[in-house]
Amino acid sequence: MRKAATADTLIEDIYDAGLDAGHWPVVLERLARTFGSGSAHLSVDVAGRGGGGAAEPRMVAWGTDPAWCRRYGEYYAARNLFWDRIVERSLSGVMVNYMIVSKDEARRSEFYNDYLHPQGGDEILCFVAAQHGRSGTSFTLWRAEQAGHWQRDDIRRLTRLAPHLKRAVVLNSRLGQAERASRLTVEALSCLDDGIILTDRDGYAHFVNAAAEAMFADGGGLRLEDRRVAAARPQDSALVRGLIARAARERSGGSLVIAREARPPLVLLAAPLRPEAGPDAPDGGGAMLVVKDMERQAARSLAAFARHFGLTPAQAALAHELIAGDGVDAAAGRLGLSRATVRTHLVRLFQKTGTRRQAELVRLMLEWSDSAARFGNDNGVSSSRR
Repeated sequence: MRKAATADTLIEDIYDAGLDAGHWPVVLERLARTFGSGSAHLSVDVAGRGGGGAAEPRMVAWGTDPAWCRRYGEYYAARNLFWDRIVERSLSGVMVNYMIVSKDEARRSEFYNDYLHPQGGDEILCFVAAQHGRSGTSFTLWRAEQAGHWQRDDIRRLTRLAPHLKRAVVLNSRLGQAERASRLTVEALSCLDDGIILTDRDGYAHFVNAAAEAMFADGGGLRLEDRRVAAARPQDSALVRGLIARAARERSGGSLVIAREARPPLVLLAAPLRPEAGPDAPDGGGAMLVVKDMERQAARSLAAFARHFGLTPAQAALAHELIAGDGVDAAAGRLGLSRATVRTHLVRLFQKTGTRRQAELVRLMLEWSDSAARFGNDNGVSSSRR
């Protein structure tokens, strides 16, 4: 069995838990052993459960059956008259149970008779570590009645630990917020159709979204060489790395077009990323590289055009061929269709798009593509020509 922790080792454990919430059970065990308590608890509460708080009640404990912890969050937290009184009376700091609720009132309550007493929670030593409106975080140490009341020395000892417990809870909250923000950022970047690459100043990639991964995989002009962004041609690699370095070192954005044989080009946009603060942070910051594949852009614009005007797959295929500008006969040959069939599809295209000539239809598609690129809207722009 573990012995009671010294003050120094207990404080070290508390800050370890501030950095890693999974370490709290270790802290709770050492608190319980140090104070001669049967159990120790870290709970998040919402007074009355009718206050509309964002927090959900929950409990982490040592010396308490996990099933009781689950029942606390699901049912008994809403009946915790101690937390209700703390909120109503704006109580704070280290307290024992009778400072919050009289023993007579407590022992008439469902919370005491059905939850605390069966677990040996007759005497409570409590510290409110954080409170935001009706919700908050507290530490409680429980003793059975026969183990004796909490003494002034117990209150003084927990009061000395209280600032460290409070800082650790705040640290948990801030790290949790940062992790959630980071996760949401990654999810958002992963949903984008454009490639996103976050690099250091030397072009080494630290994050690559799904669209950029697909561009690397198809060998379409960019790749990673030992995690460093590179192009198919060495001269283009030098240009890409120069673009990244300027963004990172000079804090100025820039752009670059990479030509590809028999395919539309890649357009690269670079924006500076602020360098991390701190003595150990790498010098020079980094860059965000946005990669636009014009081949994919055109395909997406045509798909949006087809959806908006209700084109059939055959009509959409003909529209794609007409953009080449070499006439209906050439389009028929590439599609393997008769001239009469293509003419029929073309008439339906005119009817659905409200156009009357091939040149007008092509101009509408090009205008649509330009609008979709500028506004980033797969649904295209609204049109009265239906």
